[in-house]
Amino acid sequence: MLDLVAHVVNEFGRETLTLDEIEEMFEREDKFKVTTVKEVMRYPVSRANPFHPVEKGFSLFHAFEVLAWSGLHRVPVVDSSKHVVDVITQSMLVRFLHRNMETLGSRRLMKVSEMRPSASVVVSIKSSAKAIVAFNLMVEKNVSGLAVVDDETGWLIDNISVRDLRGIRDDAKLFWRLWDPIGVFKTRLRQEYQHMPNHVVYALPTDTLETVISRLVENNIHRIFVVDGEQTRKPIRVISLSDVLRNILHT
Repeated sequence: MLDLVAHVVNEFGRETLTLDEIEEMFEREDKFKVTTVKEVMRYPVSRANPFHPVEKGFSLFHAFEVLAWSGLHRVPVVDSSKHVVDVITQSMLVRFLHRNMETLGSRRLMKVSEMRPSASVVVSIKSSAKAIVAFNLMVEKNVSGLAVVDDETGWLIDNISVRDLRGIRDDAKLFWRLWDPIGVFKTRLRQEYQHMPNHVVYALPTDTLETVISRLVENNIHRIFVVDGEQTRKPIRVISLSDVLRNILHT
C-alpha cells in the first residue's frame, strides 16, 4: 500500500494547483488507469519489500516468527514446487489470537505500559491539513499511518492510513478528494465503507494486551494509538500488528 501511495503522490502530489495543472491532473488520471504493477512496485529496485515465502508444511508458529521479526506485513505460502498457493498476513494471525485468546495465558493481561518499545514512531498531523499532505508525509516518514489531532488541543481525534487511499477509487476518478481537509476526506470514506469505525480508536497505558487485540480486530484496523489519558488523549506511542506479535513471542 505504501508503494501505491508513493506512486499517487508522485502523480498527484502537489499541495496547490493552478488551472493548467488541474487539466494536467486529468491527463494523469488516464495514465493511472494503464499503469502496470512493475511501474508501481519499488522491489527489486529498492529491496524494500523482499519476497520471503513460507513453505506449506511449516508450522503456524514459524509464520508468527517471520511476520513478527522481519518487518513484513504478509508472506506467501509456497508448495514443494515453489508455486504460491496462499498468503498469510499479520492481521490474519492477530484475528487467530483473538479467537483463541485463552492460549495466551497470563500474557493477555500484560499492560500496554509493560510492552516492549515499538519500532514505530508516532507521526501526527492536524485535522485541517489536506489529505494529499498526509499521504506525502507517510511517504516522507516511511510510515503507514498518522495520528490526526485537533488543531488547537493536539488531542487524538482520528487517524489516516495508507488504506484510506481507496477514497480516490481504484481508477483515480476521485483524485480531486486528495485536496479535501483530512476530516472531510475521512467523512466521505465512512459514508462509502460502512465497516470503518465511526469513532476514534485508542488505547491507554493501563489497558491490557487482550484489550489491544480486541480493538484491533473488532475495528478492522492495523495500528492503535496510545494516548496519555482519557481527559487529554494526546498520542504518545503507536502499537502495530508487528508489535503485538513481537510482544507475544518475547514473553
